[in-house]
Amino acid sequence: MQLTAQLSPDCQVHGDADLLASALSNLLENACKYGRTFIQLRLYKKGYLTVFEIEDDGIGVSDKSLAKLGTHFYRDQVAEHIPGTGLGLTSVLSIVNFHQGQCEFYRSTLGGLGIRITLDSV
Repeated sequence: MQLTAQLSPDCQVHGDADLLASALSNLLENACKYGRTFIQLRLYKKGYLTVFEIEDDGIGVSDKSLAKLGTHFYRDQVAEHIPGTGLGLTSVLSIVNFHQGQCEFYRSTLGGLGIRITLDSV
């Protein structure tokens, strides 16, 4: 698996470091699990916001599943053969909501899933 990271050094957010680390760890684990060969991470500031994006070149999800991601126990049919509980993204969404942030799921230009988390900057 190849990982590229574009990390802006001036990004800071207020929050629970353990919870945020857990959310980001979950996203990276999912990208490794569902990706094929490539993961791209980006961390940057956009105005008063800090944005974290992760994309992979994996199997992706169906169009109708994008809106259901993060629902308790939901798993897309294309991922049924890969072990999981359907709770990881639910946990990520809870952590992002706790920090009053936004989470967006989208089709990555790499072919898999893209996830964008936006939080208020310090």
